[in-house]
Amino acid sequence: MKTIVHALLLLAFCASVRADERTKTFLKQHCIRCHGDNKQKADRRFDTLPTAIKKLDDLERYQEIVDQLNLGNMPPEDETQPTVAERAAMIARLTGKLTAARAELNTAGGHSVLRRLNAWEYRQTIGDLLGLNVDVWNPAEDFPEEVKVHGFDNNGAGLVTSGRLMDHYFAAAEEAIERATQFGARPVSKKYAQQTPFYFKGNDAKGLPKLFQTGRFRFVPESPYTDLYGRHYRGGHIGFLPLYRQGGVPHSGIYTIRVRAAAFGRVHDYGKALGDFRNGDPLVMEIAAVDRRGSVTSTGNVSKMTSLARIELTNEEPKWFEWEVYMEAGYEPEVRFRNGPLAAKRMVRVLTTQAADKPEFKPFINMKPSLEKGHGVLKAYKGPRLRVWEIGVEGPHVEAWPSAGHRALYG
Repeated sequence: MKTIVHALLLLAFCASVRADERTKTFLKQHCIRCHGDNKQKADRRFDTLPTAIKKLDDLERYQEIVDQLNLGNMPPEDETQPTVAERAAMIARLTGKLTAARAELNTAGGHSVLRRLNAWEYRQTIGDLLGLNVDVWNPAEDFPEEVKVHGFDNNGAGLVTSGRLMDHYFAAAEEAIERATQFGARPVSKKYAQQTPFYFKGNDAKGLPKLFQTGRFRFVPESPYTDLYGRHYRGGHIGFLPLYRQGGVPHSGIYTIRVRAAAFGRVHDYGKALGDFRNGDPLVMEIAAVDRRGSVTSTGNVSKMTSLARIELTNEEPKWFEWEVYMEAGYEPEVRFRNGPLAAKRMVRVLTTQAADKPEFKPFINMKPSLEKGHGVLKAYKGPRLRVWEIGVEGPHVEAWPSAGHRALYG
């Protein structure tokens, strides 16, 4: 038995030696010329890397090699390239080596370890130091994923600081300083308001995104309110024209948003035609902040968005709802029917097939898809509708100028 154990140990040792030799050969062929004794590009030197990782500094250097191999940045294009199989094998070999090294370095002998902040801690620290809203802007959004040790991402052994992470630190710091810097006059609070209609046609619609234009499932109502029929982003959201026209709110800060709205048709007799909408459920109205910069103007899609508030409506009488929310400069509000039953387009098709026995839909059953059919079905529809009369926005509400973050930076 001892002989077998010794043989297995010897085989394992030999395999480890061969793996280390392959690593040395790979580094010599693809890395050492630019990161060796004669030249150290980017202040990186890999010819002195030990076979066994015993220090965090060595761990960091090996981690940098793995990062660059994963990204495909190294070796440079003008250097001899490893094959795909060779690159994958080296990444796997070094990853295993790093995992084993982290396990060995995991314990600090009962002493506290000086470590960097993990991504969550960094995000909160930047917010506290500079008074920035890091719920909306995450300075650590693009950071490499943290290495977890026994399920925790705040263990000193796993918190390696690679060159790639340092690049992200510099970029995040620059943006944080830019956001906190507030030279210039104190922003003036302004009021914006829009009453129905929220859709436009003809000359009034020229240059506006699709969201603001009439179409097969959007029309200018004859009533003093606009009904939202479909699920959010499928005929169930409206924009706010005053702030769209000026490119969103002019300054980041706290704004008051008010919406006069009501819930209609929560109880209906359309049965399963409305899918998973349970009869009698409250209607969920959502307020979102959207950034249309960089989006396709014709469609009205947004490049970024964040949910600001949600509320369940059961009232059929119009009522004002109000929130104080944070909006980034360039963002504008949208009102959304968050739990709308179906997409408006699908709703028209379903109601004229699965609910064709209802007298309100019979005039439209044999019609081909058209404005007349789409508008007619939705106007006749008696199911769940989020009804909106008016939207108002006021702000920014500035308590102190310049902000605490600006004063922390510049005194």
